[in-house]
Amino acid sequence: MVAARRLDDIQPGCERPFLFGVARRVASSHRRNRLKQAQLPPRPIFTQPIDEGPNPEQALQDGRARQLLDELLDSMEDDTREVFILFELEELSKAEIATLLGIPEGTAASRLRRARAQFLSLTRRMRAAMAFKGVEP
Repeated sequence: MVAARRLDDIQPGCERPFLFGVARRVASSHRRNRLKQAQLPPRPIFTQPIDEGPNPEQALQDGRARQLLDELLDSMEDDTREVFILFELEELSKAEIATLLGIPEGTAASRLRRARAQFLSLTRRMRAAMAFKGVEP
């Protein structure tokens, strides 16, 4: 919707960085709103119609995996989390990330290295904590 409203602002050849910039700002707003909504009373569980998705056990495992990933990503520093998500999950190149974030490519590369080290450290800590509690990752 943002791209449709701002079609005249998108320069030819810069569509992808523009869209990722919009997505980044929307995600940031969503994160802030999610924190605000955490203080509201929970909504009813059965708000959506039942669909023929994965079996309940698989859905539970998938949901838990997403929750763990969200916890890990939320624990990361903002600048490294951004680069990590854009590179590892969105599969952008370092040059595209640098253009999107308005930083030098070397800075993007160093943030990615820091992000990977940070993610690995957080993953190890989480696994150790889960093993201590007797929970399988």
